[in-house]
Amino acid sequence: MSSSIQSSFEKQFTLSNGQNCVLRNFAAADIEYVVEVERSANPHPWSERNFIDSVQSSHICILCDISDEAVAHSVFSIAAGEAELLILSVHPMWQRHGIARGILTYMFQELEDYAAEMFLEVRESNDRAISLYENLGFNAVGTRPAYYPNGAEREDALIYARSLRITK
Repeated sequence: MSSSIQSSFEKQFTLSNGQNCVLRNFAAADIEYVVEVERSANPHPWSERNFIDSVQSSHICILCDISDEAVAHSVFSIAAGEAELLILSVHPMWQRHGIARGILTYMFQELEDYAAEMFLEVRESNDRAISLYENLGFNAVGTRPAYYPNGAEREDALIYARSLRITK
């Protein structure tokens, strides 16, 4: 794995509103803030235990800070030459400013030497996320029936994939 992903790193980019976003690895000490963002962004959030397990495993855990405030996070796994986006959450106050795009664009570059493709699942009703993923070159490759909880019902997940080795 690349040294910037294995160890502490900081990557800064400018959002559509002109503010700076700092990406960095998150650790156990950040879990409280990650869980706060997760609960604000998702009707069925990951648990604190999910994030602790991710930090303790070989997952790549990314936090986005704006003015030293956690506003977004993501977790990726890499296995058998494939990357998977496990979670990507942006606080509702910070959505539609380019944070998710910035995180994914950075990770495409960081992971291209370690994985040929990136996969993800997304709720079929999440039109904004689907639009972003398709705009970034992801293609629908399958469906996981009744994958997500949705009240008393279940909702299908769409499976998306994108090559990380795109010729420029």
